[in-house]
Amino acid sequence: YVHDISEEAQTLSSIKELIKAFELRKSEKVSKMLSAAVFVGVVDNTLMMMQYKTGLYLVDYTELSRELFYQLMLRTFGKCRRLS
Repeated sequence: YVHDISEEAQTLSSIKELIKAFELRKSEKVSKMLSAAVFVGVVDNTLMMMQYKTGLYLVDYTELSRELFYQLMLRTFGKCRRLS
């Protein structure tokens, strides 16, 4: 049996504060770079190489993934369906 969790969860002050804290520390430059970068290849078990314009960058993809899923969790909190 599946229940929809109310969108009221997005109005919780704790979630709003976490989103606000993220917004204050985000970098437009990094966001732009990541959205336009091209994956070059895996370097080892934590690093990958990306190209942005003429530069090559080593990226810790475990940290990048952690940040991505944290942001997704904040943005979709309360919009998931609960199984019971």
